[in-house]
Amino acid sequence: MPTEPDKPTNDGGPQPGKRPRPITIGELRRRAICKKRYGRASLTIRRWGGRGGLIGDSDLAKKIGAFRAGEATAEELAWAFVRARVESHSPTFRWKGADLERLIQLVTDCSQSPHFQARRPRS
Repeated sequence: MPTEPDKPTNDGGPQPGKRPRPITIGELRRRAICKKRYGRASLTIRRWGGRGGLIGDSDLAKKIGAFRAGEATAEELAWAFVRARVESHSPTFRWKGADLERLIQLVTDCSQSPHFQARRPRS
């Protein structure tokens, strides 16, 4: 018996005879962020990209160049990466007292592109 177009298929895929719904800009923005708790604080982390990205004059791009030239440590590069991915945070969060390894764990848990396996800064 043929599948009716109004009923979903068993595999959860698209329904036969129907086109997938286009993704809106709002939906894309929602998918791009991840909310994580850091103690009492709340962090909004970008799943991919980040402020400035890897191109141009962003702090992360500058730090990558400095690291390649031997002018920055792996820890400094990790801080730049975490800062680029954390889009915003609640007023209770303080960068000065933050634990880098814990922040790396939160950011990598959210990351989809690229997918990260490393969880610690190393020199």
